[in-house]
Amino acid sequence: MGRRLGTRLQRAGAGALVRSLLSRAQTPGWHPEEYGALLLTLDIGSFTDPGRFRTEVSALCAALRAETPAEGFGAVVIPGDRGHARAAEARAAGIIEVEERVAKQLEKLASSIP
Repeated sequence: MGRRLGTRLQRAGAGALVRSLLSRAQTPGWHPEEYGALLLTLDIGSFTDPGRFRTEVSALCAALRAETPAEGFGAVVIPGDRGHARAAEARAAGIIEVEERVAKQLEKLASSIP
């Protein structure tokens, strides 16, 4: 028998379901292999103290990361984890990732310096 998720995790799952359904409604002819999108912008300060919210989100992310990953996966990750890890690896290697057009502008500037 599976383990019952805590109330907070149930609400998070319900939120994901609502977002999925709303984004699907915005994409006529939606098919499971396609992706819809829904962008919500909220002023968290209108609902709760932003510092408390950050603390609670951090705790939720820590709880999710502490879960046992599915078979074949090394870890439970949160959106943004892979990108943050890649950026940290790049910084440690002395690499700064920038957009291609910015790199070209920097190269042009560098070539103009005697």
